[in-house]
Amino acid sequence: MNERQRATLRLIGDGDDLSGDDRVGLRITARSLASRGLVKVRRTGGKWQATITEAGRVTLDQGGAQDGGAPSASEHGFPPRQQQRMLDADAESSPRPSASTRPAAPGARRQAALSLVERLVRERRIVVPSPSESERGHWRKTIHYAKRYGLEPDGEFIECTGSGRGDLTIALVAGVHPNAARKRAAALTPVPVPQRLDRLHPVVAQLRDDAGKLVMPKALRRRSLLLLQALAAAAEERGWQVRDRPAEPELHYSGHRQESEHREGWIWVVIDGYSYTVTIDQEFPQTLDPVKSQTLKIELPHAKSGSRSRWADRKTGTLEDRLPEILEGLAARAAEDRERAAVEAQEAAERQRAREKAETDARSRALSQFNAETLYRQVAAFERARAISAYCDVLEQRIEATDAPESDRERAMAWLAWARAHAAEIDPFRVLPTMPEAPEFTAEQLAPYLNDAESSAPQGNQFDSARPQHLDPALMMLQFQVEKSYFRRQHPHV
Repeated sequence: MNERQRATLRLIGDGDDLSGDDRVGLRITARSLASRGLVKVRRTGGKWQATITEAGRVTLDQGGAQDGGAPSASEHGFPPRQQQRMLDADAESSPRPSASTRPAAPGARRQAALSLVERLVRERRIVVPSPSESERGHWRKTIHYAKRYGLEPDGEFIECTGSGRGDLTIALVAGVHPNAARKRAAALTPVPVPQRLDRLHPVVAQLRDDAGKLVMPKALRRRSLLLLQALAAAAEERGWQVRDRPAEPELHYSGHRQESEHREGWIWVVIDGYSYTVTIDQEFPQTLDPVKSQTLKIELPHAKSGSRSRWADRKTGTLEDRLPEILEGLAARAAEDRERAAVEAQEAAERQRAREKAETDARSRALSQFNAETLYRQVAAFERARAISAYCDVLEQRIEATDAPESDRERAMAWLAWARAHAAEIDPFRVLPTMPEAPEFTAEQLAPYLNDAESSAPQGNQFDSARPQHLDPALMMLQFQVEKSYFRRQHPHV
């Protein structure tokens, strides 16, 4: 074997089945090895696979010698002309081992793919200006590795344009790759389409009898009704409801299509309380092309997730083939709306819990402020009562020491009696002070505490009294003098 054949055999022996796009150049060599019985080559489901045989293992263990027990092409009985073609192919490919065919360092390709995906998540779009052929090949292999091993983020795929020449643009696109969507659609259960317009669903029968709808050629109208009948029957088999108009207030989140053109026909499919209109129409009603004029299209309401909402007749498949995809589109919209409704309900519940907590905290702060103001009033009353009592003591001393007329003394004594009675009346300790009873706060009283939940309790009385009362300057001076005289009597030596 030449060097290229030995390298290819080692790759296959290490588990590389040569199915990647970067291994296309090695497949001719693999077929040459298969002719010698060293590998087995097969294609199943459009996928190219190569596996090593026992003879190939023996050859690798013996260092690649041809006499390791593996039969040659001539020993297999191939015609001489075919043997010569295989030898020429090996001879042409053997002297040119390149970087594109040599295996990368272990983990290097995966690391490059992970770095690419991380960069795409950040930047969403990468433009490589006019890369060389080797650079372009490196980017293609890295993208292929990321796709093959599922490194793309969920719900997104990598799209590459300009892989042949010019600038190379790599973007991360939301949605499902068209190839993956086609593969998934091919695996769906087909929807049977009736051949006759009998035993129709009531909604489809009503549409058939309405001459103002589906105004199009007779053959297209008949086909449209058959397609709608197939969708209606399949929808009811799934437990959905089919109606001729949207049920109020069962409207889906995406809105619904307005009735604008008489050539359209539509039915409403109700899934878990959400209504979705299915509209069928002639795709090119104004065209003179006899082929395009026979194409139909079916549309669903636009989905916020960006999933497909329009199907039409194409060379790759007709609408009859797309009916399973349309039903899956309806199911996907219902699932999105259910999920969105669940999220909104959870958010509403969280907002309600936050609101209740805020009201509880506001009521607690309001009660604390109410108790503080009650205390302020009692302290203020206590200070007044003590100041008035001190005033009465001084007044009584002056009355006893004065030589004023008796009438003035009597009037002073009357004023003294009233002042002492008033001091006793406002004294908060005439009864034992206790925790005040919590009032029922109104929404207006709680509003300042709700608007500023993070701040401390607002200053000032928000309830039934004015701001905390303070002693006026005259009373404060009087209290100071009384306390000064009392201190001098108690401490004459100071």
